[in-house]
Amino acid sequence: MRPLLRKPQEGIALTEALIALVLFALGILGFLAFRMIAVKEVTESYIRTSASNLASSLVAEMWVNRPNLAAYDSASGQDPAPQWSAQVVRELPGAGDVPPVITVDAASREVTIVMRWKQRNELRQYRVTTRVSDP
Repeated sequence: MRPLLRKPQEGIALTEALIALVLFALGILGFLAFRMIAVKEVTESYIRTSASNLASSLVAEMWVNRPNLAAYDSASGQDPAPQWSAQVVRELPGAGDVPPVITVDAASREVTIVMRWKQRNELRQYRVTTRVSDP
């Protein structure tokens, strides 16, 4: 009986290269997905920080103008702080559609500022409540 002759394996290097290429492509896609999520989160964080800074600037203005605190209440229908509102519209995306609301309780001197904006077709909100009293 004759011994069986085996043919050497062919094409294994090509298969290994294709598998390596697929794994590399999956790694790149994963990295890009991570990058997109990171950019989205940084953008959201930047907008929330802007809203916080805007609220702080208005509260600081109210502290300086304590005798006229009731004038900042937006219940009258007029814009109590037009320059500040314009800055809100400039810095928060879609804030022009939903203007900020400022409520002032004259008795307790408690101020609530609510800013809303649109982000990825969702309505976001930042609310701050503080007391502006005489020192």
